[in-house]
Amino acid sequence: MMPVDPITLDLAKRLRACTILPEYHFWKLLSQQFQAKFLRQQVIGQHIVDIYCPEYDLIIELGGDVHDYKYDHANRSSIFQKQGLTYLCFGHNEIKKEQASVLHQISNNLTASKLQKGSEYFAP
Repeated sequence: MMPVDPITLDLAKRLRACTILPEYHFWKLLSQQFQAKFLRQQVIGQHIVDIYCPEYDLIIELGGDVHDYKYDHANRSSIFQKQGLTYLCFGHNEIKKEQASVLHQISNNLTASKLQKGSEYFAP
């Protein structure tokens, strides 16, 4: 694993301190819904990701008015997949209007990750 740039670490720390409300609420929902630890604004390589679940190698990116969440999605997904990570991307409107579907997709990815690692799955 490559060393992490101290400037990137500092930026991630500042982003955690000023997280936008939809992202914070979604992170809380994930933490309550699933028996796994979800971390906000984590540095992975040279990138800062919105939500990371290290136990299941899952990255969740959220998008909204601040940035075009589909921008560079394929490139980031490819980079993280090469590291053995699963990369999901959802828009704030998608989370708001289709929350059950989003949670189902996340649950499916957690299940697949758990099965791939050969461990017993937990019930969300």
